[in-house]
Amino acid sequence: MNRPSPMSNSKAPLMSRVSAYTGVLLCLAVVTTIVTASAIVNVAEHGNGRSRPQLYVAPDNPYVTAHGRDLYVRGKKLRFIGVNAGVSTIDRPVYRGCGPALSDTQVDTLFIHLQSMGITVVRVWLMQSFTASGADFSRFDYLLRLAAADDMYLLPTLENQWPNCTEGGYKLDTWYSQGYRLPYGTYPISYKAYVGRVVTRYRNNPHIIMWQLMNEAECQNANGRPNPQALYRFAKDMSAYIKVLDHHHLVSLGARNGGEPGVDKASYLRLHALPTIDVLEAHLYGDPTDPIPPDLRNILDDSVALNKPVFVGEAGIDSNDCAGMANCYTPQQRARLFSAKIMPSSRAAAQDI
Repeated sequence: MNRPSPMSNSKAPLMSRVSAYTGVLLCLAVVTTIVTASAIVNVAEHGNGRSRPQLYVAPDNPYVTAHGRDLYVRGKKLRFIGVNAGVSTIDRPVYRGCGPALSDTQVDTLFIHLQSMGITVVRVWLMQSFTASGADFSRFDYLLRLAAADDMYLLPTLENQWPNCTEGGYKLDTWYSQGYRLPYGTYPISYKAYVGRVVTRYRNNPHIIMWQLMNEAECQNANGRPNPQALYRFAKDMSAYIKVLDHHHLVSLGARNGGEPGVDKASYLRLHALPTIDVLEAHLYGDPTDPIPPDLRNILDDSVALNKPVFVGEAGIDSNDCAGMANCYTPQQRARLFSAKIMPSSRAAAQDI
């Protein structure tokens, strides 16, 4: 497939612009393997006398789907390594988003670079601030054309728990209870109405790997008291809503590690047991020298218990510009530490550790 022609001819150096927003430009990684909705399961006998399903997957299904702890696309298991990249911001005809605005030419060059590194998934912001509440999808449309040209996937995150790059401030339990159904901040429409616009527009695009409801969802009241039930009702409502609109794509809640307010370990497991939540996620910061830190080990256990895939949506290791802090590393050291994390995590997931 031919690459789309950039709409801008900006020649600004790519890496100087990219470095401003790619502090976590590594480690969006599946740590279990990934099936198509049209799969047919037969039962075969094994030497241990127990029956075990054999999966036959339709090779022509272009959508990433889940069966057990595996992801599949076009009849093959999918493992991916990806990045979080600030490519959703635009400044033409007006500024939308947050942080540096890359031209189409710069984004195109970045995607070529990512493809050369073996990156197949790019996690991006897709909150209302980036699309004028669904009135301007020009940058996301362009990203999807690039993804199609490079045989990659986008993982759009639809809202942020934190104030960064969106409206409504830190999301309290009042937002998860009713606020998401109403306009908030300066947004003219509710979160639920916006998600409906996005999902309806892109439900037939196979280069979206999954929808992510939130970034780092957690839930507490203004006094700091956890409210897991409000988050559970939100997750149940919104994931079911997406499934009604879109019969193709997976849904991720976007909760972290099962230790945040309203997302204790039991609540994390209950949230991801929802039949309309397809994938578990972990964010890994700290423990730079531990390939499988305790948070990830716990989530791998949950993945086994729920028989669902899990991926690492973010991971970070401090660079050597953190003067006076412990555990700061050169780029070369960070690369080795990330490599040491990625491979054991994948093996652990495959072995049900």
